[in-house]
Amino acid sequence: FPVTIQPLPFSPSKWNRHFWAKTSSKLSYLYALLWVSTLSLVCNYTVSRINYKIVDFFFLLITFSSALLFEKGPLVCAVILSAFLWYFFFIPPYGTFQVSPLEEVFAFFLFFMVALLTGIQIRRTKQREHLVAKREQSTQAIYEIVREIASAPSSHQVFEEFKKKVGQILNGSCQVSIGRDFLSFDKHFDDKEKAIAEWVFRNGKEAGWSTTTLSSAHNLHIPLKGLKEIVGVLSYSSSENKPLSVEETNFLYTVAQQLANYIERSFTESTERENLFLGKMEKVYNRILESISEELRAPLQTLKKAIATIRKEADSRPLLTTPFHQIEEAVDTLSQIRDDAAAMKKLSAGFIEFEKSPHEVHYLIQSCQKKLDKQLKKHKVVVKIAEKFPKITFDFSLMEILLSHLLLNAAQYSPEGTVIEVEAECSNNSFILSVSDEGPGIPDELLGRIFEKFYKAPGANSSGLGLGLAIVSSTAAIVTGK
Repeated sequence: FPVTIQPLPFSPSKWNRHFWAKTSSKLSYLYALLWVSTLSLVCNYTVSRINYKIVDFFFLLITFSSALLFEKGPLVCAVILSAFLWYFFFIPPYGTFQVSPLEEVFAFFLFFMVALLTGIQIRRTKQREHLVAKREQSTQAIYEIVREIASAPSSHQVFEEFKKKVGQILNGSCQVSIGRDFLSFDKHFDDKEKAIAEWVFRNGKEAGWSTTTLSSAHNLHIPLKGLKEIVGVLSYSSSENKPLSVEETNFLYTVAQQLANYIERSFTESTERENLFLGKMEKVYNRILESISEELRAPLQTLKKAIATIRKEADSRPLLTTPFHQIEEAVDTLSQIRDDAAAMKKLSAGFIEFEKSPHEVHYLIQSCQKKLDKQLKKHKVVVKIAEKFPKITFDFSLMEILLSHLLLNAAQYSPEGTVIEVEAECSNNSFILSVSDEGPGIPDELLGRIFEKFYKAPGANSSGLGLGLAIVSSTAAIVTGK
């Protein structure tokens, strides 16, 4: 069924509450006294000739009007003043508190009790009316926020509408800080509020103003908890600096939960789009690697046969020696590129035979050094390993790929004549194999990218496709299972 929710009409009681809420308690008592006194004077000049027993109804009207304007304390004060003014000025003998006939005293007490109980009841009725109106307004705001979340074209529009609605209902302002690993803050946040919001984000607990945790803060910080993770923090600041009622607190937490669900859903959709894009890129990379591997295989075989044929003649002619070695190095570089492409394709596809057995680590290091003899000949390789190092269980071919590419990377990015150190050790039931060099190192901001396929650090002057460390990362993941 179609549902139509109209905005609440203007309510005089809402205006009265808004006006008197901004007035201090002392001024409220003063206003109540002035109100009753003024109306008593009007009564004295207008109905003084009427029977004094009729005047009590006029004073009851004064009590009812006071109940509409004032809170409980000023209301009781107005009732007491009305009763004594009626008794003092309108019950004979006038202007005295002399004891009147018993029926007059009884009438005074009846007037006082009726006025007091009726005024309090009217006050409670107005409070219930205000509470119902507040609930309707909160329900309307929740409905509009949910509708905006469902139909808004952008997250920015959702956040702006959310802050607008919450500010209108709770008479304050709020900020939304979202994130997964760290929060993204509004530029108006000071360092103290940022620190508290970070604490709330990490611990998943509310803190700040009106709470028992870090209560000196200006804002109330509430964690935005989705179904699986905390996706941000809602920070609310009250313009009146008075604690939220139960209804207001429930409203704030309800809309915060709706917003958290929306943000988590947005994060999930973003992750799915990113994974889809990465999957497509992975397919493109694999096609490129397959093309490089297949297209270079036959030409490289031909070049290697040609080099083997003319090697003796080139060695006998000094003028051809240098160009021949340059050609040989270029062919070796192309062979390395082709081998890297083939290895990366197999690792990405998962077509790797994995067989573990005990091996000597000494033999693994020597095998890699022998395989890379040409590439390492301009460096000094230092091996640090205990003489009686125990046999380690691993897949030899995979570990050979891993260590060879680490050594090759160290040789490419460190100056000639420097030391490349290979160290093996056992610690806490773990086998640790490390390679270090005297190169320029890797900037911290690039540590997350150097293991990507086809990535080369800015300014890097080396041959190859940028697959070396990507092969190391993929091989290490297979070997360690992480």
